[in-house]
Amino acid sequence: MMRGLRAWWRHHRWGKVLVAVVIALALVTYLNIVSHRRGVTESQVAAQLHSLGLLLNEESSLQWKTLAAGNAPVQVAREVGGIRGSERAILARLAVALPGATSLELSRLVDEYHVLLDKQLALLVIDDSAAAAQLEWRETDPKFEQLNARITALSEAALASSRRASTTADYLLICTMALTALMIGALLRRFERAHRAADAATAELLRQERAALVLANQNAEAIRHQAEHDSLTGLPNRSLFADRVDLALRSGGDPAVMFIDLDDFKRVNDSLGHAAGDALLVEVARRLRGSLRDGDTPARLGGDEFAILIEDGGVDTAIRLARRIIGALAEPVDAGGHQVFTRGSVGIAVAATDRDPTDILRQADLAMYAAKNRGKGQFAVFDESMRDLAAPSVPMSA
Repeated sequence: MMRGLRAWWRHHRWGKVLVAVVIALALVTYLNIVSHRRGVTESQVAAQLHSLGLLLNEESSLQWKTLAAGNAPVQVAREVGGIRGSERAILARLAVALPGATSLELSRLVDEYHVLLDKQLALLVIDDSAAAAQLEWRETDPKFEQLNARITALSEAALASSRRASTTADYLLICTMALTALMIGALLRRFERAHRAADAATAELLRQERAALVLANQNAEAIRHQAEHDSLTGLPNRSLFADRVDLALRSGGDPAVMFIDLDDFKRVNDSLGHAAGDALLVEVARRLRGSLRDGDTPARLGGDEFAILIEDGGVDTAIRLARRIIGALAEPVDAGGHQVFTRGSVGIAVAATDRDPTDILRQADLAMYAAKNRGKGQFAVFDESMRDLAAPSVPMSA
């Protein structure tokens, strides 16, 4: 159960990690946006408070300036009304941005200040400057200082909050970039590992395919070799020998064929056993190979019958090789711990003008039969007089 869970986790781990990172990235991005907006809002609040302070200060000094310049009270009231309209607009915007209690407190302080200014303006209208100055000194200025201090405190708090929000937004932006970089790096590493694994799997698959192809070729070659060669001696068998004779005749040149039959092989095989007979056949095959030239083809046709294809050289070369072979076969052979003597009868046939493979094989068979009739360890070259010999023969096309 635990192994299954671990396997499931390994299989789905990257998907879960990716989802978690995407969620974290989205959350951090959202917080960054919120912090940025908060910073902008706080900065706007500070600007609005600063504007409100400037308007209040302008309103405070307007009355005395206008009266000193000889302006009528109605003109002063009109200008004060314009300023207060701007103040109300600012207070309305601040009511949305500031906490409710703070907004109400600020509006109350402004209203109280306006009441004092109105009293002061009324005294100035009746030309009671002394009373107006006393009111300003005792109530209006302290109220303005209180209001201005509150506005300054709120503005500084808004600026500080804006800076904190901006700093938080910067940190969150850094976190966002770091998370993005980590996610991209992890994905690239994951993709690189997957790519390396895919390359390794592809290389392993190609290696296995090449190995399978080599093995298949080796098996096919082994099967073909087994189908075309004698399992005991390793020499070409009857079928391959017939194909090579046919190819040599069609290729031109002056090929010759020799049939070899071991004398007294049956006696050795019957008296010493099949193991000794097999050892004798293997040694005969070795001596045949050693007696031939490169390009000549020895073959075992079956039992104690062998054949040789001489690619070129004609009858003279064939006779010289026949004598060499007869001499090699006359040497004693260690067959299964027994020293035996055997000889070979050799029949030679040279390609005629018709170059018929069946005919030349038949001629070599007849010549070998004629050599055997002459005695052990003899050879004979086919001539037309041998066609009347009743020699047992095995078809070469089998």
